[in-house]
Amino acid sequence: MTGEYENAIKQQQNHADSGYRITFLSFPGEELPLSSLEKNSDGEPHLLSSYEEKNADSDTHLPGTTRATIYVPKKRKGYIEKKLQRYTQDAADGKNKLRNSQLVERISAIRPATVRDLWTDATEKFPADDKEHWWEVWLVDSTKTTFTCFQNFVEKYHLQTSGPYLGFSNCSVILVKATINQFEEDNNLLGVLAELRSPQDTAKFIENLTPVDQKCWVDDVLSRTTPAGKNSPTVCILDGGIQREHPLLVASLSKDAVLSARPGLPGQNWLPYPPPLAVRENAHGTEMAGLALYGDLDRAVQSNGPIKLNHRLESVRILPRQGANDPSHYASITASATKVIEESSQGNTHNRTYMMAVTSDKHDDGSVYSEGQPTSWSSAIDALSFGQSIEYQNSEEHFAILTCNPNKKIPRLFIISAGNINLQNKNYTDIIHMTNLILNQLEIRLKHGMLLL
Repeated sequence: MTGEYENAIKQQQNHADSGYRITFLSFPGEELPLSSLEKNSDGEPHLLSSYEEKNADSDTHLPGTTRATIYVPKKRKGYIEKKLQRYTQDAADGKNKLRNSQLVERISAIRPATVRDLWTDATEKFPADDKEHWWEVWLVDSTKTTFTCFQNFVEKYHLQTSGPYLGFSNCSVILVKATINQFEEDNNLLGVLAELRSPQDTAKFIENLTPVDQKCWVDDVLSRTTPAGKNSPTVCILDGGIQREHPLLVASLSKDAVLSARPGLPGQNWLPYPPPLAVRENAHGTEMAGLALYGDLDRAVQSNGPIKLNHRLESVRILPRQGANDPSHYASITASATKVIEESSQGNTHNRTYMMAVTSDKHDDGSVYSEGQPTSWSSAIDALSFGQSIEYQNSEEHFAILTCNPNKKIPRLFIISAGNINLQNKNYTDIIHMTNLILNQLEIRLKHGMLLL
């Protein structure tokens, strides 16, 4: 066993960094007592990863084998070696109690670490095929030598990365799109790798990039994306408007499909588009559009296959750029939004779903209502869902009348957020009570044929 350890060290003498990665394999069902290495300080041997490899025979219940990979700095390579030698010496001396027996007697083999051994996420998430995948790469440090070694790997295979490195005190992180074979073929790369993970929050990386680097990610997604055809189903976003020029949205959002629920009002408060460089509340509609079109954008970014979109977007502004709507106008503004889009050039020749991630806790008179109680706004949406049409009296856009004209009956599907739960002010009993009220209201609406989702 000491010879296996020495051989593993020998095979890594030419690595770029100042340490070795050694993998220890246990006997089936045995755990390796290495937890003390998890909290070791910099410059000391420490645990990189540990996972259980299940038994290959699925018909048996035999326990799996533990594989633990340790980083051993070159100046501390004797740390493990001494433990093995002490055990061997005590055994040769015929002692009854052998030093380090709890560790050594559970080890079945020692070998140099492979790329697979540096994977620290769930075993089933490891991309074992030879397709390109996004990897979260943790490098051993932030030195120029380490960066140069990794950059040589990137340039050798012409790989796409997330751009700048995210630096920490004792390591640095970057995303790279590569195959497992490319990692394994580069003999120098293992010397600068600390961990490999599945990207958990690609969006966080992209947000921190420069506009030039962000464009590379966007261009990659666009190169694999096929927008839906002109007569495809649409998702109509009722919010604060959508920034149509966004490169990920523009091919799926026609210019004449961006409208306002109050188009006749003077000033810029009700213009269909958000202001330039919109942020916070003014960017909410654009963010909802991305969610409605791509779903989890992380998946689109991390994938390497084609992205076929099955629907398009529409937008109607129901929130002013500045200030807030009068609660007594919520119903009429929502009704006006459906009328505006349905009577526009978009028409009703295709399936349409209304998406509204906008909520309120106010009655028409501005007072706070109790959970689950109907309002004029919820009643209007019920009626719109049921297919009632919209008429206006005295040409006043804010005064809508819901009618049951059978010739204008257009059932509508609304996807509406339930609101934000404030866990600081609500205990779990209140949340359960609120959920029951919502379910009761839903049951009533379904009984009367008024589908509200």
